[in-house]
Amino acid sequence: MNFVTIIRFLFGERRAIFEVATSRSAVWLGFLFVISAGFAREYDGEDLLHEPWHLLIPLVASLATSFILFLMFWLCLWRKSTEADPLRSFLASYRSFLGLYWMTAPLAWLYAIPVEQYMSAGDATQFNLCLLGIVAAWRVLLMIRIGSVVFGAPVTQAIGLVMLFAVSVTFAILTLTPIPVVSVMGGIRLTESEEVIQVTSLLVGAFCILSFPIWLTCSLVVLGRKGPDWRLAPSVELERKVSPLTWAGGVFSLAIWILVLPSFQGEQQLRRQVERNLVNGRIEEALQTMSSRQRSDFPAHWDPPPRPAYRESLPHILDVVEQSIDSQRNDWVQEVYVDKLADSGLFTPWAPPLFEESGRLDQLLRVIEQRPDLIESFKWPLERQINENATSTPEQQDRIKSLLGLDEDASRKDEGNEPAAQP
Repeated sequence: MNFVTIIRFLFGERRAIFEVATSRSAVWLGFLFVISAGFAREYDGEDLLHEPWHLLIPLVASLATSFILFLMFWLCLWRKSTEADPLRSFLASYRSFLGLYWMTAPLAWLYAIPVEQYMSAGDATQFNLCLLGIVAAWRVLLMIRIGSVVFGAPVTQAIGLVMLFAVSVTFAILTLTPIPVVSVMGGIRLTESEEVIQVTSLLVGAFCILSFPIWLTCSLVVLGRKGPDWRLAPSVELERKVSPLTWAGGVFSLAIWILVLPSFQGEQQLRRQVERNLVNGRIEEALQTMSSRQRSDFPAHWDPPPRPAYRESLPHILDVVEQSIDSQRNDWVQEVYVDKLADSGLFTPWAPPLFEESGRLDQLLRVIEQRPDLIESFKWPLERQINENATSTPEQQDRIKSLLGLDEDASRKDEGNEPAAQP
């Protein structure tokens, strides 16, 4: 087995699938590719020096999902096979199937394209989601082909099983992965990237929910209906060894990251340090680190905590903003948190808890007093504090009126209403 075999396999060529399936070394070569794919996913997104467990996520996920899909095919094989004992080689067959499953990992190398360095946040997110869709669709088609070749399943039956597996796994990922909230009443303004993720997730989730009964019905029909017979592909005499050059390629797919990581891991380590300090309440320390660096020293399009769209509320946005507008802060740090304050959804008709805390209102007033350019952005919630006679104290209401210039307007009005002097 060589690189040409792998390429032919990725395009579903029948003989190449047999070669991979009958190679005892394919599972180990695939293991190298899976770890390499983990680097491709995370090298510019996580601090791998301090959190190397991120590299194991694809490995653990592939072990679980491959076993589930194998069981689905094996159960149908057991029901539809005319062989005397189709279960006699369960473990050997799963090892072969795992090798086939892991050999699809090179498709994930597409995730290594650093599009964030060259595109806006929204465009980069859209491009990455397109790559994800291409890789996912390619793998689904390839597993349908593998099911047909290895288990002797008719294509229509393999489609039903693989699609049931695919939509179930996709929906589970959507459920477990943090996704920007649908905030119509909450007033949270999503970033361009968050909007792309939210819309895509809703569309994919809707497809999974609506199509699940179809694929489930197809799979139950496959399982319960007699004929046509399924049978494992025979172990034909093919070259089972992996060529030395192919082994060298597998090792190189890991070694190359020794050269790539230094260019990206420095900014990831900075990001992790700042985020940990912010979440743990060490706001001053985090802001000092940010202000001592340029925006380009951090990952492209990085969104520091808190992230209300992902229900990440620590630290409180006002706690950070109040300290970030200090004159010693770098301009980009102030800009990031002032924008996050405006987009936080705290100043809507559906967010009264902010103003029920007198201390929080004092924080907001102190921020606006130091940044008068923010008055227009927060004019409506401040006016509401006066007009609805909310929980603000008389002193706070006087400060609000002063900020909004209402005292001056009232004075002018009173002067205009004074009676003219008698001659």
